[in-house]
Amino acid sequence: MKKLLSTSLVVLVLFSFITITLSAEGAKEKKQVPSGREGVTYWAFAGDMYNVENDILKKWNKENPDKVIVYNPIPAGASSEMILQTAISSNTAPTMTGQLEAFFANYLSEKADAMVPLDTLPGFNELIKSRKAESFLDKIRANDGHIYMIPVHWQPALCAYNKALLDRAGVSKPPRTYSEFNDFAEKLIAAGGNNIAIDFDPTAAWWKVGYYLHTFYRAAKGDLQEIGKNGIDFDSKVSRAFLGFVFNAFSKGYASKDKQAYNFLKEMNVGFCTLVSSGYVKKIRSMRPNMQIIVVPPLVPDFINPNFESNVDASIKGIGILKNSGNIETAWKFMKWRFTNIDFDIEQVEKTGMLTMRGDWLTNSKAKSYLDKHPDLKVFAKYVPYSNGIISNKKVDIYTAVKNDLWEPVIFGKKDMETGIKDAKEAVEKIMSKN
Repeated sequence: MKKLLSTSLVVLVLFSFITITLSAEGAKEKKQVPSGREGVTYWAFAGDMYNVENDILKKWNKENPDKVIVYNPIPAGASSEMILQTAISSNTAPTMTGQLEAFFANYLSEKADAMVPLDTLPGFNELIKSRKAESFLDKIRANDGHIYMIPVHWQPALCAYNKALLDRAGVSKPPRTYSEFNDFAEKLIAAGGNNIAIDFDPTAAWWKVGYYLHTFYRAAKGDLQEIGKNGIDFDSKVSRAFLGFVFNAFSKGYASKDKQAYNFLKEMNVGFCTLVSSGYVKKIRSMRPNMQIIVVPPLVPDFINPNFESNVDASIKGIGILKNSGNIETAWKFMKWRFTNIDFDIEQVEKTGMLTMRGDWLTNSKAKSYLDKHPDLKVFAKYVPYSNGIISNKKVDIYTAVKNDLWEPVIFGKKDMETGIKDAKEAVEKIMSKN
């Protein structure tokens, strides 16, 4: 624990993540543990997931009045990761926390011995088998071989096309290769209007740069990570082809250097949107119920067979239990109760559009019955087993270096691609050499 204290200032700088806002509804739900009862504290998920999990907690507390779990919003601050580290170092951490990425749970275990290894608790294997999720474990396993969080949402990243813009370009179906896409983009731009063909962000945050690289790398290379023990795979044909595709898109005007040009939700002026999860599609549907969108796997280089089963990126966040912070036994009983009930998974998908870590979305009778009525979700469910997040503990530093040394300088013409790759490779190698 003290080790975390000594390194916390450095880590807080490195982990500049998405700000978690304290919702007004969350504030209303804040409670105290009833006197004389066995209480467990649980820090909330953000956004729509707060309400879903809160409803589930109410059912638990009604069924288990002697094992009350208090569900509070994550305290306001710069990021959930920063807040959790501070709570651990000050001995004020909750028993359980949501909004937890696997790599960060693994980091907290490795650096601070702060997380409970869930796979050592009774009933873990049975829980995983009930979800047909055995094949997912290696995707979230820490370096020491343990599992420190169970994902609540597992969202594959697919690509959405605005059918109206496909029609405007005279294209009958979404392209699958880079050259097919360039042909579509050329026709779309030539057709006029305030449209762009692809939504690459010219000044993307580190996490979005990683999202781009990871999504397209996996689509072409299979179930592999672009970050290895020596850094990022910049030299393969796949990586070079993707970077060339990106920078060509900016030079030809298929992508815009004006960040304000991206208005997919408001104007629907983007012909292709790379960062699309099932939750995002639900948002599109609610805002634009008459819009026709087509969801497909990411593009691949021309030398890759476009018909093979693409692997994709996934947004993964879940629940972990903190050591020395409350009643671990009750927390684990709740987690087993929560994760072995498929009705909770379906309730979550219905309210948020976010899928979960299950291997049987297309075969379980309840899940299949629901997805048959929601074809958009069914497309994403197919890719749950073929998706994974970025697991490197050094990903923040790595993608920040790629953003600063390669992505932005090449897009804005300050470097050519080869110089940018060389500079980014050197920067990443230095990062990988540090303990």
